[in-house]
Amino acid sequence: MRTLAITALCLGLGGCANALDAQVQSVHALKVREAMNDYEKAQAGAPLDRCVKAKLVALAYEDSRDPTSAAAWHAREKVDCEAAMAAMGIQRPAQPAD
Repeated sequence: MRTLAITALCLGLGGCANALDAQVQSVHALKVREAMNDYEKAQAGAPLDRCVKAKLVALAYEDSRDPTSAAAWHAREKVDCEAAMAAMGIQRPAQPAD
């Protein structure tokens, strides 16, 4: 709601790009924080839940345009998803040779 009000104000007055950028960054930071909290809660749960939550953290970092953190979380996602597959007795299909 606040973002919408700021956007409307900026469109009406112009020159508010910095305020709008700050609000967008705040929203992205909140999304990352929420995704990380969900991942931490999933630590005690099923491996598949950790896999999914790690993916959501990686996506939150991608949305916030933080490629370094996104790559780190994609690596964690890979580890968590491989653990989930192992827990379910699933093997990754063989990769075709180039």
